[in-house]
Amino acid sequence: MVLANCACPNWFFLTYGVNKSCGLDCFHVDDSKVTLNVCLGKQFSGGELFLWGVRCEDHVNTETQSEEILDYSHVPGHAVLHYGRHRHGARPIKSGHRINLLLRCRSIVKVVWVPPEYGGGVACICADGTFSLWKEVAEDTKPLQWKLCKGFETSSNQVLDMQFGVLFTSLKLVAAYSNGHVKVYELLDPLELKNWQLQAEFQNVIDSTSNFAKAACLSASISWTPQRGDSQQLSFVLGFNSNVMQLNFAKNTDEITKAIIGTSNAIASVSAKSIFLS
Repeated sequence: MVLANCACPNWFFLTYGVNKSCGLDCFHVDDSKVTLNVCLGKQFSGGELFLWGVRCEDHVNTETQSEEILDYSHVPGHAVLHYGRHRHGARPIKSGHRINLLLRCRSIVKVVWVPPEYGGGVACICADGTFSLWKEVAEDTKPLQWKLCKGFETSSNQVLDMQFGVLFTSLKLVAAYSNGHVKVYELLDPLELKNWQLQAEFQNVIDSTSNFAKAACLSASISWTPQRGDSQQLSFVLGFNSNVMQLNFAKNTDEITKAIIGTSNAIASVSAKSIFLS
């Protein structure tokens, strides 16, 4: 089984018309590895897609060479595929209106298998810091396909790492974010990978009363402790590489800051590096 190295799609519809801007008419680049632009119709003239060459993030506004300039005239039922970093935009519609479907596909930087007792599937972290859950399903006579089960909201903070932890009665998911925060999710229904509940959120600091709003973390790593018996408490350790020293240092587990949150299945103890779940 192969999960394509361009997934985590973001798709939406756009309508273009005379004197009507959709916000993506002007010169820009997409937050994607590749973009598929499908023209759905209807009757229109003008509105060509212009492409002005591929640039990295630091050189988006550099001069365009004549050989890089391309105008593409949309045809209903036809599509164009281009790199997300290919600078582009739409020229004004002269008459009628045009509807397009845009599918932006991002690179996957990490894939984690969902424990098999919960139906399998994979969690994907994309290059833009979003993460989602996918499951391989069969429909009628069609071959197996990967389908999106759940997309997690990330706002402006990127997911750097995530891991699953199996308790006796539930499945946990821990995600570390670029602002130094950690989120713990719990699967509500073992038969439905789309039903997750945010159980707790906290910043990975030694002093539980501290908060570093401007923390910028480059990377993070999460690891669950191996289970050695039914009575062992489930826990995980995590570490950050950030611009805030307090987020990077380990803390002795004897100095754990107690933070009882929610029910008996919620987090029982919180420290800078050690989290215990019951």
